[in-house]
Amino acid sequence: MSSMSEGAERHNLVSYQEIKKPSFWVRLGAHLIDSFVIETAAVVLILVILGASFWFRWSVGQELKFDAVWIQFLVVFFRVLLALAYFVIGTAKYGTTVGKRLFRVYVVSFDTAQPISWAQSWRRCLGYLVSYLPFGVGFVMVAFQTERRAMHDLIAGTVCIMKEKDPAMTHK
Repeated sequence: MSSMSEGAERHNLVSYQEIKKPSFWVRLGAHLIDSFVIETAAVVLILVILGASFWFRWSVGQELKFDAVWIQFLVVFFRVLLALAYFVIGTAKYGTTVGKRLFRVYVVSFDTAQPISWAQSWRRCLGYLVSYLPFGVGFVMVAFQTERRAMHDLIAGTVCIMKEKDPAMTHK
């Protein structure tokens, strides 16, 4: 019980006085970049699969027939699979994604201000579904909260923070 209160006390000192939180617009920009990365990867993967399918059908000598429902199912399946892998692995292993990293935004545990667990990363990623409904209100709430937490952050017990520029990355 004392470790819980120590974590909460440490959190209050660290997050509210020392840690800068990204604005709604910074998080939106990061999310748009992440969406672009996922969509680009999905299109490439789908083109490879369709190309392999065409090559196989052509080499076997079968007539090419399209089943629009099957292709649409594959498109949705691979986009969901890529998004899950991208957000869960990126956030759990690195604390950030490509879009967030460009803005120096990292995801940490709200209670401890430490890197998040794999379970938190899964809850946060699945919480995106709640944030999108209705009309993305779960994302917009970042603009109106002092803690700048979206619905998926509340679900997972996380918060986004901005890190200072890495001195190793600056040119002399």
